Amino acid sequence: MKQMESEYRILLENLPDAFCYCKAITDNDGKPVDCIFLNISDAFAEMVGLSRHDIIGRRVTEVYPEIRGSYYNWLGLFDRVACTSEKISFEKYLELKDRWYEITAYSNEPGFLAILFRNIADARKIEQALQESEARYRKLVENLNEVIYILDEDARIVYISPNVEQLSGYTIPELTGRHFTEFVHADDQEGRIEQFFKVLSGVNEATEYRFLIKNGEATWVRTSARPITKEGRAIGIQGVLMDITVRKQAEKKMQHLSLHDSLTGLYNRYFLQNEMEKLDANKMQLPISIIMADLNGLKLINDTCGHDLGDEALRRTAELLKKSCRKKDLIARWGGDEFIILLPQTMLKEAKDVCKRITDYCKETHKEGLPISIALGVGLKNSTEKNLAEVLKDAEDSMYTHKLAEYQSARNAVLKHLLETLAGKRFETETHIERMQNMAEKVGEKAGLPDSERRRLAALVSLHDIGKINIPEEIIAKREELSAEEKEIMQKHSEIGCRIARATEVYAHIAEDILAHHEHWDGSGYPWGLKGEEIPFLARIVNLVDAYEVMTGGRPYRKAISSADALAELKRCAGTQFDPELVEVFVSLWEDSPDL
Repeated sequence: MKQMESEYRILLENLPDAFCYCKAITDNDGKPVDCIFLNISDAFAEMVGLSRHDIIGRRVTEVYPEIRGSYYNWLGLFDRVACTSEKISFEKYLELKDRWYEITAYSNEPGFLAILFRNIADARKIEQALQESEARYRKLVENLNEVIYILDEDARIVYISPNVEQLSGYTIPELTGRHFTEFVHADDQEGRIEQFFKVLSGVNEATEYRFLIKNGEATWVRTSARPITKEGRAIGIQGVLMDITVRKQAEKKMQHLSLHDSLTGLYNRYFLQNEMEKLDANKMQLPISIIMADLNGLKLINDTCGHDLGDEALRRTAELLKKSCRKKDLIARWGGDEFIILLPQTMLKEAKDVCKRITDYCKETHKEGLPISIALGVGLKNSTEKNLAEVLKDAEDSMYTHKLAEYQSARNAVLKHLLETLAGKRFETETHIERMQNMAEKVGEKAGLPDSERRRLAALVSLHDIGKINIPEEIIAKREELSAEEKEIMQKHSEIGCRIARATEVYAHIAEDILAHHEHWDGSGYPWGLKGEEIPFLARIVNLVDAYEVMTGGRPYRKAISSADALAELKRCAGTQFDPELVEVFVSLWEDSPDL
């Protein structure tokens, strides 16, 4: 017995866990009022910070009077364990050592109580670290752009990350338990189940399809997955779902741009050349007609009105061609101002009917603003011996013949539109324009100009301000003095007018005069700063007549003055702004005919 007692004492004293053995002290009614420590382990003494001598044989309330208020005090434990033999175990934080303990209490005989304190601080730390780690990973998953999902072996959703709501509009409960194919677009269903079982068998395969979102629309997703195994058997798959709608839209746009003209939306030359190769080898499409269409006057429009209006003319031409053709016809922008129409299974007569519709629609545009004029040519392939490249050459030759016949009338129609547009922009009345032409005619006659030059002068008066068609109307009609930047823009109108005139055969001979009609005798004018007789004579006349008309007619930014004051101003500026000899001619004409 001594040997066993010694062994038990050694075991007790060296327990890693704190241990104490107590006996209850009861009142007359048998109710416990305190406990006496009968034995403790060294670990218990270390835990409470006292020696064995200070603890054994003493009452618990003497050692720790403050424990009376604790739910898990010694008396409470005695009631629950020593008196009922119930074994209990619980976790408790003890401020004494600032640690968490797992406390186990049991009784081997009535009236006695054994308590074991196991330090679980490290376990608690590990548990807390795991919880924090789980929280971090949960937060990471929830904030990923990609959706994490798990499917069971029946392809039903058992887990899906919360960010799925942002992608699809569905909540997690609305998705959980449902078969994943319920959310696959009908056109993409084929192969989805087979792909699932491939992943389940160990094949890591990515795929793309349209995911049906809650509002009934579809969004493109890319998914990759791997199997989940347990004891060597696949029990489901885990994967990542990524929204690739933006990428798909970009790919679609790039594909469209690779086959279509970006300006008009028609097919491009690359696409049409490929189609021509296919049609050449397809006997079933014979006969095949080709129409070549060329937009007349595009350079004139670009030079006079700017490339924005030129682009608009190309777009209107494309719409006009589409409206004139059948759905099966292939229309492409061949390059620049040229368009090609491929008409499979179409005889020459039918192709010419298409051309007539195009011409009729062109005539309607003359009432709608900038006129559209299109030169057309037709070619026909009715046997396999002739290829479409040769037919296209036939259509091109036919188109150029048509273009030469309509060249001048088309340009004149564009020029007429420009003049009408200018008339709507400027503020001179028709009477003032006629007076200006009348004065210029009188000056030319007095200066001894021949008839041909007087006709040139009349055309110059009509067109000298045509370049203002490209000047913003708010600058032309501004009532306050123009800023330096606005003046620079306004002064461009003589250069623009020169380009317009050069682009037309009928007015090319006055282009230089339009350019120079704001040059001054002393070299202070624009755009080149020409002096004296360097300035074309007709331009000097227009400069003089225009100045008089502005002074007497007034402008939004300047009040009109009397004829006498205007003549005095002309005399004052003779030799600086105006040709002094022309000023004398003009003043003498006015003195001879005050009603000039």
